Amino acid sequence: FNAVVSGVEQNYYGLAASLFGFLFPSNWFKWKESKAYFQAERYGYASLLANETNAVISNYYRIHSLIALQEMYGLYLQEFMSILATATARFQEGEEPVTRVQGVQNAVLKMQGDILVIQEELRKIHFELAKAVNFPPEEWSAFSIQKIALPDLATESLLQADDVVTQALAVSYELRQFDSIIQGARRGIRKRTFDF
Repeated sequence: FNAVVSGVEQNYYGLAASLFGFLFPSNWFKWKESKAYFQAERYGYASLLANETNAVISNYYRIHSLIALQEMYGLYLQEFMSILATATARFQEGEEPVTRVQGVQNAVLKMQGDILVIQEELRKIHFELAKAVNFPPEEWSAFSIQKIALPDLATESLLQADDVVTQALAVSYELRQFDSIIQGARRGIRKRTFDF
């Protein structure tokens, strides 16, 4: 089966061999199986990116929450320091027992400890956020975010659980990934059937 067409020799055996594999249904199923698994991989990657984005956003709001908590503790600490000064003065005049002064001192120490814990948590989350947004490691200690005005939740409408579930099911990359894996497995079963 050799032919000369326009001075170029064609070998039909080579051409037939390259196309012959796709004449059998098992090869078509193999191609569809790999396509389904490729889609599953794409959805898995999209899901990974969405989860990382969600983690960054969560850390961002967590930082704002901790900043607000730190400011609140700072104000409370000022009030407790004022109460401690008053209690100490009254103790020295004999109007307060020592146990009351010690109780206020313990509350001040506990509040100072809580502020240190909040500061350490802020430092850790800043580092996590800096890594997630690819901020250079040598500049992590200088990384910080500015406080933003958060929405007033009292004026926001409440989310309905059924609406959230419906929306999540409609756009879920994980479910699409599982569907693609199931389709690939079905194609694999059909391919195995036609292999015989």
